[in-house]
Amino acid sequence: MSNLDSTALLFQTGYLTLCRDLGFGMYELNYPNLEVRNSMMRFLLADFSQNHVGHIQPVIYRLYRSLLPVEPDFKEFFENLKTLFDTIPYPIFIANSEKYYHSVIFLTLNLLDYFTQAEHEDSLLPNALLLSIHLHYIAPKRANA
Repeated sequence: MSNLDSTALLFQTGYLTLCRDLGFGMYELNYPNLEVRNSMMRFLLADFSQNHVGHIQPVIYRLYRSLLPVEPDFKEFFENLKTLFDTIPYPIFIANSEKYYHSVIFLTLNLLDYFTQAEHEDSLLPNALLLSIHLHYIAPKRANA
């Protein structure tokens, strides 16, 4: 079981479904619906942040509320994002690179259904994660990066 392919497991259990036959035995896979996608994102975020899904959900809700389109509150957004990072155990917090935090932010904003784009190494902002929120662009960086 230790060599079990996670993509095959997700497909066989119904978390991923066939979208399109690309030919040559290749297929495009996707989530069957929004509920399954969001559930998967919540569990991935919980795993990346070393938290229980029940602890993540209230933080995600507060992040969502802080970014409502009528009047987004970016100060509250960053306070809640800091709350999420504060729950990550210290050894994980110290041991992981900036890319780890980009992954956590990427998963969080994807869960909130915001456009996020992780930049490639050959781009103008290597290792940056660009977030488009109400036409504001954010490129988070660690203080010592």
